[in-house]
Amino acid sequence: MDPESSDAPLFVPVSDMSVCIGGIVALRQIVCLSDAPWNRYPLRAQQLLTRIRDSEILYFDPPVTVLARFGGRKAAKAASAYRKREQQVRTNIHVGALPPIWPMYERYPLLERSNARKLARHILRTLDAHRLDNPVLWLCSPLYALLTEELPFSNLVYDCAGSFPHLPQRMEESVARSADIVFAASPRLASRLAAWHPNVALVPDGSDFSVFAHAGQTLSDFPKGLFNVQGPILGFAGILPSKPDFAPLEHAATLRPDWNFVFAGRWSKAAFPESIRSLKNVFCFPCPSPAEASEYAAHFQVFFQLKQKGTAPPDRLPTAVLDALSTGRPVVSMEIPEHPELYEELISFAQTPAEFAALCRKALVERSDWMAQRRIRFAASSAWNQRAADATRFLEANGIV
Repeated sequence: MDPESSDAPLFVPVSDMSVCIGGIVALRQIVCLSDAPWNRYPLRAQQLLTRIRDSEILYFDPPVTVLARFGGRKAAKAASAYRKREQQVRTNIHVGALPPIWPMYERYPLLERSNARKLARHILRTLDAHRLDNPVLWLCSPLYALLTEELPFSNLVYDCAGSFPHLPQRMEESVARSADIVFAASPRLASRLAAWHPNVALVPDGSDFSVFAHAGQTLSDFPKGLFNVQGPILGFAGILPSKPDFAPLEHAATLRPDWNFVFAGRWSKAAFPESIRSLKNVFCFPCPSPAEASEYAAHFQVFFQLKQKGTAPPDRLPTAVLDALSTGRPVVSMEIPEHPELYEELISFAQTPAEFAALCRKALVERSDWMAQRRIRFAASSAWNQRAADATRFLEANGIV
């Protein structure tokens, strides 16, 4: 759990989930059981929930297993985090941890039930402490399937951002069938979930438009790490894929030592192999938030997106690409979606390392204000504010808010 600093900019609220009784605004209560810890570099659930106005939100990080107690200091700390008081990260949002659960629960129904009851006891105590009664239950993972039988709630929302190959299908089917409405982050997910629920709404991931559009329009002072960088800057700003294919980058960086390739954002410790770290024109700057990554992005002439190894073509654009489009600057991507023709005028897609280098060279000399404005308009229509507004309309149409 990584609560935001007090001086971090708040998101702009776009929806009203309050109830007005006799002129007094009653806050809508939401309990989110998430698939990712709260972080200053927010993922989908954070992006949507932080934009819900007049609400009281209790956000739970996903549980670790009991084996974390023996996995080193950091893992042991995560396993005991549930004993601490929930942290207030916004005026209306508290973030808490869940107790550790038994591993291999997906194979053994008795362990799954034991985990559910253990989590439910902790959640019920926390609901009482925060005086939350019959809230909207917002689930982000099939992990919580049996909790729909253990917790009180007024309505159930299942927000599906991806696939869960490590969990049996029956768990997700149970959650989807129990939900009042299902949100899907992509057409492929929506098609799968439609087999279990008649009311699946497509709510794609969005862009941090206001943050990156400002970076594209305002040339801020050079961040400290870029002081000595000479020549064109091609960059990536965002959360790096778990298994990126660096071959195109290595080819271009070796071919053009006068170009600089900059990573600004979040990634795992072992993300960059030695072959990349040894290149003198590749720079990596960890950033704890999109706002800090945008300070580097303001100086990128071209953005690039690497492909994730061993995965099928995605049916959506990565959020880092949407953020890059918000600046209006050219984007060269090795990650080719299922229907590239929908974006081919906005994004240059490369299939080989040689083509990647050639498209980067072409992008560096682009001087088209018309294309820049097209990218910005597309990103604006995909902003998280717009996604949250769409989700709220779906909720209202189903009588949930």
